[in-house]
Amino acid sequence: MMKRTLLLLPFLLVLVLLASCNTTKMLTSGVKAGEVTDLQLMEPLGFVALIQQGSEPVHNDSLSRIGSLLLDEVLSKQHLLPVTGRIDFSNDWLRHQVKSEVLDLCARIEKQKTLDNVVLGSTVDSLLEASGKRFGLFVLLQGLTRTKRNYANQSLKGGMIGLLTLGLYMPVPIKAQTRVLALVVDAEENNVAFFRSTVFKNKEPLDIEVLKSDVEDLFEKYFWVTK
Repeated sequence: MMKRTLLLLPFLLVLVLLASCNTTKMLTSGVKAGEVTDLQLMEPLGFVALIQQGSEPVHNDSLSRIGSLLLDEVLSKQHLLPVTGRIDFSNDWLRHQVKSEVLDLCARIEKQKTLDNVVLGSTVDSLLEASGKRFGLFVLLQGLTRTKRNYANQSLKGGMIGLLTLGLYMPVPIKAQTRVLALVVDAEENNVAFFRSTVFKNKEPLDIEVLKSDVEDLFEKYFWVTK
C-alpha cells in the first residue's frame, strides 16, 4: 500500500510544479455549507518531498510527518470550520490505505474537473459509517522544498547558463512549493461534497503562516466569506 501511495506522489508533484500561485475553482456536489453539520476532521495527511541533489524530489517521511502536525495545528484553531470531532487512524496499515484512497480521489477529480461519478473508497466510507457520522473533512499537504546548499548550487548553475546564453536563457530553480487540498466526503451519498486546492509557489510547506493562508483560501465562499 505504501508503494502505491509513493507511485502516485510524483504525479501529484508534477501538478504542483506546473501550477501557478492560485486557488482552484470550488467543486461541490450540491450540498450547501449549512447542510454540513457534525463534520469530522480526519487525520491530516502530509506528502513533502526534499530536493538534495540536482532537481530530483524525493519523498521525505520526517518532513511529511511534521507537515501533517503543522496542518493539524492550523485546522484545530480554525473555529469557523463546523468540526465537532475527529477521526485518527489507529495503525499504519489503515493510514496507508486511507492515503491511497484519498490520493485516488484527488487524482480522479483533478483529471475530470468535476465531482460526478466520484465514489468513496471502502476504507474511507467505513471509517465514517463506523463512527455514525455523515461528513468527514480530509485536508492534505503536498510540499516541495530544497536544502539551502542545493538551492545555492542550482541558482549558481542558472546564472552560469545565463552568462553563456548572453541572458537569453536563465533557469531559476523553484525554491519551494506548497499545495493544500481539501475534501468534504459524504458517507450517506458515498461521494465527495466539496473539493478545492490551492498552490503557493516559492512558499515553504513547513511554514505555519503559509498553511494558515492556504486553509483560509480553501474554504472562502463555502464555510465563510472574508471581509
